[in-house]
Amino acid sequence: MNPILPLKHFVPDGEARQMPDGRLYRYGSYDISGETAYCSDRLHVFSTGDMMEWKDHGVVLCIEDIPWAAKGSMLYAPDCVYKDGKYYLYFCMNNAQEGVAVSDTPCGPFQDPVPVMYANGDSIDPAVLVDDDGQVYYFWGQFHLRGARMKKDMRTLDMETCRSCVLDEKNHGFHEGACIRKCRGKYYLLYTDTSRGRATCLSYAVSDRPLGPYRKGGMYGTDTCSRLG
Repeated sequence: MNPILPLKHFVPDGEARQMPDGRLYRYGSYDISGETAYCSDRLHVFSTGDMMEWKDHGVVLCIEDIPWAAKGSMLYAPDCVYKDGKYYLYFCMNNAQEGVAVSDTPCGPFQDPVPVMYANGDSIDPAVLVDDDGQVYYFWGQFHLRGARMKKDMRTLDMETCRSCVLDEKNHGFHEGACIRKCRGKYYLLYTDTSRGRATCLSYAVSDRPLGPYRKGGMYGTDTCSRLG
């Protein structure tokens, strides 16, 4: 097995995005080599043009850049999207807050971090979709996945469109780590699944509309996350 990143870098909660420049960018939490704690107070971005050689763009956001972050907060599970010439990096912290920072490039640095307004309730693991018509959708949560349209400011949720249970543990085995994609007119949510008693497999659900309803399609990874990651 060939690691896609140098062995000194550890990037859990990975989110891969092909950006307008054609390169593939990997966003994710960042574990510091030699530390015993998971994740950290900073985020790195990596990119590749050939899936073989990867470039570390360094620290693109750190907790010190976020004046409203609670003391001792870490940064987790980011997602990044391109909209109208800007790149928006969404992230969560361990004080149940979610935020967004902006950059002119997909590799940052990301600046002016602000809270995502109304992203309440199990506020972890943001997942973002820019639909074909330009409408942005935002998903977040653990055990119950929430979703809503994003307003044009890219930081405020339209709560009139909010669904509090896009996916749940009972009907979909949903645990956390949602990822949203659109393919051939269908919307796919990928996530960690607890159907086998622990969140050690990956599943997907599909819908004709971004906010659902979603039907579970099945598992596409049934080994432990340490091997799938």
